[in-house]
Amino acid sequence: MLLGWLREHQQARGTKEGCNEGDCGACSVVLARKQGEHIDYQPVNACIFPLANLDGTAIFSVEDFGNRQALHPIQQAVVDEHGSQCGFCTPGFIASMVAGQLGKVEHSAEVQIAGNLCRCTGYGGLIRAFEGQRNTPQPAAFRAKLDAAESWIKASDAGGFECHGTTGSIYAPSTLKDLASLRSVHPDALIVAGATDVGLWMTKGLKQPPKLILTTYVHELHAVEQTAEHFCFGAAVPYSQVGPTLLQDYPEARDWFERLGSVQVRASGTLGGNIANGSPIGDGPPLMIALGASLRLRKGETLREVALEDYFIAYGKQDLAEDEFVEAVLVPRRQPGQRLMVEKVSRRIDQDITAVLAAFSETSVGLRLAFGGMAATPKLAKTVMASRQASDIHKDFEPLSDLRASKAYRLRVAENLLRAFLEPDASNPSQEAAQ
Repeated sequence: MLLGWLREHQQARGTKEGCNEGDCGACSVVLARKQGEHIDYQPVNACIFPLANLDGTAIFSVEDFGNRQALHPIQQAVVDEHGSQCGFCTPGFIASMVAGQLGKVEHSAEVQIAGNLCRCTGYGGLIRAFEGQRNTPQPAAFRAKLDAAESWIKASDAGGFECHGTTGSIYAPSTLKDLASLRSVHPDALIVAGATDVGLWMTKGLKQPPKLILTTYVHELHAVEQTAEHFCFGAAVPYSQVGPTLLQDYPEARDWFERLGSVQVRASGTLGGNIANGSPIGDGPPLMIALGASLRLRKGETLREVALEDYFIAYGKQDLAEDEFVEAVLVPRRQPGQRLMVEKVSRRIDQDITAVLAAFSETSVGLRLAFGGMAATPKLAKTVMASRQASDIHKDFEPLSDLRASKAYRLRVAENLLRAFLEPDASNPSQEAAQ
């Protein structure tokens, strides 16, 4: 992973190891990569970011922003606003803020640093530091580093390589044709996109998959297309691109988007990977199912399309042949008069695993009521869709009780949310669902 390489091989030890699972943000660095004709700047969690995903990019750690003689304006603002106490988390906060400054983000400081945890200082000073400096020009020394990196990135040709070692092999194709060929030759290989989940398998589960095929450099999988009928997202498009595009038609999903992981997770994690992974608590699939999304699957030169709700067969089992892979996600555009409601219920607002994720859509064609966290797979509440009775939710789901929520709680919350959508004049979703 990037973090170990920075600290052990580059002696860049300002970047810290905290949780080692992408939650605390102490390891955050700024990633610069080509996106179309411009350079995109995002913070990423170095602890779960594979080195093999870095070809053709530039990384800036806290050592790059300023120095002892002249701090970066954001570093100085954190000092002036008393935003650091023990200092362990500070480099990660600085990286997230600098990335937000470079990316000219319009969202709040709270959103930008939601993936960074501070245990001792409090967030007031940190928020003020970013808000006061979000439009400040970059200092000359750092600007020179950025200019040099941008020139190099624009001239680079990333991907198209293989790595073979004693513990396994990594294949990094740069074209869809090469990816399909590799998948055919190595059907047992693990296909990896942003690695926000696979990274945990390695750092926490200590797993070493013998073969990895990366989608990072496959140009076709990074395409975002818009037609009158669909948004088409290539399987390697990160959530940081999916969200803004989707929100053009579905602004009701903004809270869902800003609570889907953190800025760091959304910069790495992909919609295609979230779906292909098949998690019953993934935040992406329920909304996509509610909107009537479908998947384009590829096997060699053969394509097929499957409705997303039919892709999930059982826990850990998807409608995917051995040498088949997800090529794209097709999401229908908004219909006239369409209603949409998306609610995530979890113990914390930010950076928490979902207990219940509800996504409801109604068009002239009918209802689509989807849930995550209620079954072994994300699925539609088909009985309720037919009856329009929220109390029928128990006929569609038999949820488990676990550390996040009990079975009874999940059913009660789901019923309350359904009632709020099906009977909008009878209840308040935020108050009723919490009871």
